[in-house]
Amino acid sequence: MKKPVLALFASLLVFSCENVDRSMYEKVEAVPPPSGSVPALGTKIKIDYSQVDLKKLASPFPLDAKAGERGAGLYGVYCAPCHGITGNSDTKIAQKMDLPPPGLATDRVRKELSDAEIFVKILASDSLMPKYRAELEDNEAWEIVAHVRLLGQSRK
Repeated sequence: MKKPVLALFASLLVFSCENVDRSMYEKVEAVPPPSGSVPALGTKIKIDYSQVDLKKLASPFPLDAKAGERGAGLYGVYCAPCHGITGNSDTKIAQKMDLPPPGLATDRVRKELSDAEIFVKILASDSLMPKYRAELEDNEAWEIVAHVRLLGQSRK
């Protein structure tokens, strides 16, 4: 008598668990976050600059020596490994590349590239250079642009 009751109890337990598991697979609607909540990855939305009109893009602050000094540290981390501290692309990494990066302290960069073009190259490069959209905020990229302009001025 005990074995049939035990078998019946075990089968009921198995089938009841199946019903619980089945609810896991039902489609669950997304629930909007509570008002005032902060997203886990921060509140800033990063703009994709790959298709932006460069004529309408400008720095939100003056690209002066002060901004260039703030950008020097960021330039050292993100740009100097390939472009060199002085902007002459004379690094060991640049020497090993099939297509070395352009020198940033050249007349071409100083005269032909706008600030907006350099900014977009930093955040949304269309070439071999990495895109730093995930790593840099917009203001940090503009500070690097200011530092690149200082590199060009040192060659005048």
